[in-house]
Amino acid sequence: MLAQRPVPCRASARPSRKPCVQVIAAASAQSTAQIRIGTRGSRLAKLQAQQVQDLLRRVRPEWTEGHFALLEYSTHGDKQTTEPLRTLGQGAFTEVIDQAVADGSVDIGVHSLKDQAVQLPAGVQLAACLPRDDPRDAFISIKYACTADLPAGARVGTSSSRRKAQLLHAHPHLKVVPVRGNVDARLQMLQDGQLDALVLAAAGLSRLGRSGLATRVLGFHEMLPAACQGAIGISCRA
Repeated sequence: MLAQRPVPCRASARPSRKPCVQVIAAASAQSTAQIRIGTRGSRLAKLQAQQVQDLLRRVRPEWTEGHFALLEYSTHGDKQTTEPLRTLGQGAFTEVIDQAVADGSVDIGVHSLKDQAVQLPAGVQLAACLPRDDPRDAFISIKYACTADLPAGARVGTSSSRRKAQLLHAHPHLKVVPVRGNVDARLQMLQDGQLDALVLAAAGLSRLGRSGLATRVLGFHEMLPAACQGAIGISCRA
C-alpha cells in the first residue's frame, strides 16, 4: 500500500489561495422528463457527474434518482491510450460528449473544465461551472519527499506537457516518463516500482477520496497549474 504520511521536504512551503467560481444553475419548474447526463466512463468522471446530479437535486428536491440517467461515452482520448496528449488536439476528452449534447442524445455534458476545447461544437454552450476545487498539482512518491529530493535519473510519471516542461526546467536531471490511464493504474505503476514519483491534479485525488496519498501538494512557485484545473464544467444546447 502507498503510505499516507506527511514527509518533510527541503523546499520551503508557501501559502496559496484557493480560488472559487460561483455556480450557475437553472432548472425548469415544469420539467418532468428524465435528465440525461453525458460523462466519460472513468470513476473520477462518474463521480463528477454524480456531483452535478446531486446539486440539481438540491435545487429541485422533488427530483428523484429516477429523474436522471448517466450515459457513459468513450472519448477519442480514452481510446488513444498510447498517443501523447499533445497530438490528440483540443477536446480529445470532451468532443464526443458535446456532440451528443448537440444532437440531443444527452441533455448536459459534465467535463473536467481543463479538458474543454476553446471552440465548442455548433449549438453547444458552456452553461455552468461548479466552485473550483484546489487547482494545484500533487507530488506522490513512496521514497522521496518532494521534487527537490529526487536524484539524477529519477523517473517521474505524467502525461502533461505542461508538467514535464516545468519539472525539467527546475530539475533537468530528472527523467519524465509519459503515463496514460486512470488514477488507479498510474498509482499501481508507482507501487510496482516502474516510477519514482507521480504528479497528478490535487482536485482529482480529492474527489476520489485519496488526498492522503499526496506526499506534497505543490505550491504555485513550484508548478503552475493548468487553466481551469480543479473546475467542473457543464455544457448544454445553446
